[in-house]
Amino acid sequence: MTTADLRISGADVVLPDGVRRADILIHDGRISEIVEPSAAAEAREVFDATGLHVLPGAIDPHVHLGPNITYPQSSEDVAGESRSAAAGGVTSMLAYLMSTEPYQDVLPVARTAMEADSVIDFGFHFCVVTRDQLESIPEYANELGVSSYKFFMNFRGEEGAYLGLPGNDDGFLFDLLETCAANGAMLDPHAENIELVWR
Repeated sequence: MTTADLRISGADVVLPDGVRRADILIHDGRISEIVEPSAAAEAREVFDATGLHVLPGAIDPHVHLGPNITYPQSSEDVAGESRSAAAGGVTSMLAYLMSTEPYQDVLPVARTAMEADSVIDFGFHFCVVTRDQLESIPEYANELGVSSYKFFMNFRGEEGAYLGLPGNDDGFLFDLLETCAANGAMLDPHAENIELVWR
C-alpha cells in the first residue's frame, strides 16, 4: 500500500450517503482513499480533525472575471478571485468568456491567465453572441473541450452595447439550441424578457 502524504483523522465526513466518521487519505494533492478510523494506513502527516466536519469542495459554475467581466487576462483578474473562492470552500470554478471575437483566439489568453494564477481547478463557458461563434460550436465542443454556452435572451437591440455585444433574436436562439443539441452541448440562457424589463 502506498504511503499517503496526509491522513485527516477522526472527522465527520459528508458523503453522498450521509455523514459518517471516517479518515481521508491524501496523496499527490488528491483524495486517494476514505477509510474507517481504525484502518491501518500509513501517512507522512496526520491532521486530527476530531469534532470537525469535512465537506466536498463546492463548484462555482458561474464566474465572470477580467476587465469589464469579459474574460480573465492577467494575474489581477484571477489571483484574488480564486483565493477568495478557495477560502470559501470552492475548489472549482467555471469562468465565462464573453467576446465577439472567435473563442479560438480568446481561450488561449484566458487559459494562460488561469493556469498561471488560479489556486483552484477551473473550466470555461462561452457566451455565444455572433453567428460565427454559433457555427463554431462543433469545434468549440469537440476540439476545445467546452460544452456549455451562455445566451443573452435580453440583448434584443442595444442592451448589450455596454459590453460590446450585439443584439439577437429568437431565430438565433432556435439555431443555437439546435446546434447545442447536435453537439451534446448545454445552453444556459440568461432568460429575461426585455419587453417586460422595459415595462
